[in-house]
Amino acid sequence: ETTFCQPRMHSVWPVLVNILFSDVSLQKDGAACSDSTQALKKCRKLSSTEKNLSKRLDYFCSLVIDGSLLMSSHDRKHLAFDILLLLLPRLPASCSKAILSYKLIQCLMDILSTKDSWLYKAAQYFLQELSKWAERDVDRLVAVIIALQQHSFGRFDCITHTHMVKDLVSKINSASGCMLFVQSLMSLFIDENGLPDKGSAQATIESSEMITLDDSSYTDSSGNPDILRSWIVDSLPRVFKYLTLELEEKLHIQREILKFLTVQGLFTASLGREVTSFELQEKLKWPKTDSSGNVRKICFQQLQLILADAEKSMGTKSESDMFRTDDLGSYFMHFLDTLCNIPSVSLFRSLSKEDEEAFKKLQSMESRLLKM
Repeated sequence: ETTFCQPRMHSVWPVLVNILFSDVSLQKDGAACSDSTQALKKCRKLSSTEKNLSKRLDYFCSLVIDGSLLMSSHDRKHLAFDILLLLLPRLPASCSKAILSYKLIQCLMDILSTKDSWLYKAAQYFLQELSKWAERDVDRLVAVIIALQQHSFGRFDCITHTHMVKDLVSKINSASGCMLFVQSLMSLFIDENGLPDKGSAQATIESSEMITLDDSSYTDSSGNPDILRSWIVDSLPRVFKYLTLELEEKLHIQREILKFLTVQGLFTASLGREVTSFELQEKLKWPKTDSSGNVRKICFQQLQLILADAEKSMGTKSESDMFRTDDLGSYFMHFLDTLCNIPSVSLFRSLSKEDEEAFKKLQSMESRLLKM
């Protein structure tokens, strides 16, 4: 346990890892099965297997990694990284939460925040291996990005002086992967159970020795969830930056983002945090803790950017074509009108008389153009 000794991996750890993953070999059997009935049974068994594995990993990591090694000496932190690297190659994406815990992410940030810190190279190597593991599958990619940002309140790259999150986001190169990422971001925005508490947020902010101008909008001395929410909202329209999609694929994702930004930025619910719209055939959700005016402002700004981008893509289309059902601007007006007609949903701020008149004119114009 002396600090000058190189950490060594005892032969018992690989044995324990094998025990943890003792029944995961079913994955290969399920993939090789050709009969549909047998394959369905294998899938169900695999799902049950992964749930059991997740429980074992949760217990193991909370007791050994988080509860002991990461809370101790530099040697033991190094050992924690080595053990996690043994787990990583065999880890299903669905079980990634077990190892990518708040304490692990905080430990990585503490080490990587200064280059002359102990274990800097060990932490760097761990991130490299984590990145390689994530890049092999889009589910892994999204899981790692969400974990890093969730436990750092959206500031992992800033605090560690790396481009880890940015590089991983750039690896999402399919419409299905993009949609999965967008849905995961939205869920993280709504679900406050997955957020660290205020004390954790404050500790995260204070651990950063350098705050760039680009990250200043995410800083909040009270340590509330708005820091992470700001990053989420800012990230949503940027998902198209690194990939080229078919028009219909892009439009589908844009609509989901547009609806989310509209609900979170412009509206509030008077009865509870969940409203079912029968016309839209979907549930509208808000987080338990109201978003700040700053987050709502960012939602509105990103909404404007999406609509402006859609307007550019329309090119030189005729006035009647610009209000077809596949036009994002027309879709936005219809969605906005629908929300305004839900009794338990209201605008976050009341419109002035001038704005209300302008809004009614837009609604009237849209109705006329749709009938053309």
